[in-house]
Amino acid sequence: MTVEDAILAILHSRVVGCGMGRYSVSEKPPLRAGMGLQSPCPEGKSQKSASLTMNMNTNGKSRLKSQTAIPFLLVITIVAAALLWANPAISRAQNLYVSNYGDGYPGSGTVGEYNPINGAAISTFGSPSGLDLPYGIAISGSDLYVANYWYGTVVEYNVTTGATINSSFIQDPEGPCALAISGTDLYVSNLTNDSVNEYNSTTGATIKASLVSGLNGPEGLAVSGTDLYVTQSGNAMVSEYNATTGTTINGNLIADLAKPYCLTISGSDIYVADALTNKVGEYDANTGAAVAGFSSPSGLDYPWGMAVSGTNLYVANFDGSSVGEYNATTGATIKANFITGLAGPQFIAISPVPEPGQWALIASGLGLLGAMHRPQRKRQK
Repeated sequence: MTVEDAILAILHSRVVGCGMGRYSVSEKPPLRAGMGLQSPCPEGKSQKSASLTMNMNTNGKSRLKSQTAIPFLLVITIVAAALLWANPAISRAQNLYVSNYGDGYPGSGTVGEYNPINGAAISTFGSPSGLDLPYGIAISGSDLYVANYWYGTVVEYNVTTGATINSSFIQDPEGPCALAISGTDLYVSNLTNDSVNEYNSTTGATIKASLVSGLNGPEGLAVSGTDLYVTQSGNAMVSEYNATTGTTINGNLIADLAKPYCLTISGSDIYVADALTNKVGEYDANTGAAVAGFSSPSGLDYPWGMAVSGTNLYVANFDGSSVGEYNATTGATIKANFITGLAGPQFIAISPVPEPGQWALIASGLGLLGAMHRPQRKRQK
């Protein structure tokens, strides 16, 4: 059941019970001589909870006071829970997904799903099959995309179970490394030909091959609006491009790095992992200037992939075989060994929050439901 179906079912339903009366939009509730609304309860049952009393305010206007506020709120709560249950994209928590390089041999890589609160592995998620040196990962709705570096493919999996959806979703990238997704656009960086390609995230069809070319070690990607950010490990910098045309906006947005691998963006801030210096920096996405107040987390061990959720920054320590949790504002350590027992963790992805449109649709549906339950008013003659 989709959210739309659930809302339509609610709006077209008509429930009348002893706790409260509900009428369709076109109906008017029956009135008694005493101007109170008739109770829908059958004869012989208490009408106290369903009756509405008439009160006069100081302006002399009549006001109806419902005695069914608590049952009504209960109904709203149940409806909201049903809507969340009906849409897995909304009800699913923002879990962490981590790609593991393994021992460097084909077939040794894995992808795991972890609890964002305690770092525990999610038992219902089975590591996707057919992985060969998995690098970048990206999530869109119920789909998990993984760059299979060894075979030059991007594979599509079910984000909840890890089951394969399409083992050859994208076949033509050479040395696929980082992935970034925005709407229906999937960006893939290629280490072999030092470029970034753009694909349709629904069909896998090529939108623009070599959207950006002439790079030097494009290890990391991030998209924000119409901006595409790329780390160039060979040139020790982060560059900014137009995500639609591929034209250069600022080829040297962030410089003076040693070997930048991955990056992630949160709001107007970019976090860059500099593997050779074992540091992570926070920068302004517009100017490239370092953000004051943030200091690189200590104890990093060849930092690679990163992700931000709220005020938490997660960093994959490739040589430390772990993922650390840090304060995204200050860089202070929350838990250095948040996830342990990994094998060369490289990239991190977080299941996204619901789209604003989904929340708006739910709010609209509940608002309409509330309007249909509002007591009918009648002016005093």
